[in-house]
Amino acid sequence: MEYPVDEIINEINFSDYEYQTLSNGLMLTNWEIKVLDQYQIPYQNCHNLKELLFEIEKVISSVDTCDDLDNVSMSISERDYYQNTSF
Repeated sequence: MEYPVDEIINEINFSDYEYQTLSNGLMLTNWEIKVLDQYQIPYQNCHNLKELLFEIEKVISSVDTCDDLDNVSMSISERDYYQNTSF
């Protein structure tokens, strides 16, 4: 089975996955920032990823469906784990 690789690649918006370093020192992708803005989560006021995850969880617990926010939470949680775990 052949896949239309060129079409698939053209549909990907790579700029969504570029990291931005915010003035508070957090590094978030453009996509994460867009979703956080959509849910009005004050990521600019957070000092670390754990604090941001706490703010995200408050919103998740009060909203019926928020798959995109769940995905952002998982992405940030994984990043926090690897940044703060020594191997």
